[in-house]
Amino acid sequence: MTSLAGTDISNKVLRTLWLDKLPVTIKNILVVSEENLEKLALMADKITDMNPRRDVYNIANDDVGAAAASPQSSTEELIREMYAKIQSLEIQVSSLRQSRSRRSSPDDHYDRRGRSQNRYRYRSPSRSRNRSRGRFNPDGKFCFSHFRFGNRCRPEKCQPP
Repeated sequence: MTSLAGTDISNKVLRTLWLDKLPVTIKNILVVSEENLEKLALMADKITDMNPRRDVYNIANDDVGAAAASPQSSTEELIREMYAKIQSLEIQVSSLRQSRSRRSSPDDHYDRRGRSQNRYRYRSPSRSRNRSRGRFNPDGKFCFSHFRFGNRCRPEKCQPP
């Protein structure tokens, strides 16, 4: 490097450029030394001989390896994983719906408090507040609670007609 530079570049600049080209482990050792470039080169050779590097560098242009390491392929892989998880969740939701529909009975349109689980919370125009409801038990077979709640009527609420 000194022969290529000739006398145009100072030793400090050459030293800095040369140290920048060394591996970090060797550079960290040599940077504290105040020796000249020839002695530093000998020290670097001895350090390298004592700790041979086990790195392998690829000098060929390998398109397959470059494509595998590209950010686009990792993004595509992440999208594939997320898609698989979404499909798994869809299957789980579908099986939960099926098991719930198998367990349902005709009385399931009432919630636990006996209220209808009507989808619409507003009154339809055909059923206004002013109109009186028909008699709940025209034949007299059931008490109000049995007529209203069916099999879920609590015994303490039952009053014979």
